[in-house]
Amino acid sequence: MSISSCKYYITLFFCIGSFSVFSQVKKSGAAAPKQANQKNTHNASVQRAASTAPIKCLNKKLSLAIHIVTDSLNHPNISQAQINTALATLNTDFAPICLSFFICKQDTIYNYKYYQFNQIQETPEVHNLYEVQNMINVYIVGSIVPAPEAGFAGKTGNFMVLTHGCVTDGKCWSHEMGHFFSLAHTFETANGVELVNESNCIAAGDSICDTPADINPAPVNSNCQWTGTNHDATGYYAPIIGNIMSYHPAVCKTPFTVGQLNKMLNWYLSYRNYLY
Repeated sequence: MSISSCKYYITLFFCIGSFSVFSQVKKSGAAAPKQANQKNTHNASVQRAASTAPIKCLNKKLSLAIHIVTDSLNHPNISQAQINTALATLNTDFAPICLSFFICKQDTIYNYKYYQFNQIQETPEVHNLYEVQNMINVYIVGSIVPAPEAGFAGKTGNFMVLTHGCVTDGKCWSHEMGHFFSLAHTFETANGVELVNESNCIAAGDSICDTPADINPAPVNSNCQWTGTNHDATGYYAPIIGNIMSYHPAVCKTPFTVGQLNKMLNWYLSYRNYLY
């Protein structure tokens, strides 16, 4: 399918969710602060996102350009079924703001140099070679160095890089798409450490007030229970266990909060609305 065809089908809302084309590439809101949390126990219950609906429904279906990098034997080592399953999960996670994604273009990069992907050195290189403009370019690679990155995306640039493990774990692709639409980690400290009582939730942490303060590494066990007694001067940590923007285990996954959804929605409208 050509890019122009993709545009046509988007206009008619008649694009299929995903398809396989393998060809060698030549070049191409904040809520009021919460009260201080009470002391957490080893069997802390999972907190859920607020029931309030997001502020708007985008009704947008955005194009993905998938670039699969092969190993030294020209093997992609990931199946179309795995990609399609991951895409369905991604669309489910973004459904509350009526935003979805479909594969408009897919190709194979037969250059094993990029199979073990050097994030610092090779990001500008591959994007210069293979970028499809005005689409979200997704590079699927074997691994990323420096480790232990499973995937990465920035608030600028129309791309993300995902390992096979990221594509297939059920949480990582949505996590990276969250970064693509401006979300920070729930344990972010670049703008200051968020207090447990949320009194600085707008300015510090992830700057979203319905994601309680979190830490990394997080003391979450295999039963998705918070096992720590970590605290600050205002109370004991009790984050949303499994939030997509946390580093909690993928099996503990819980949805984006309304605050996270609204921030992504506004970021799209303000800075990503050129994507088709």
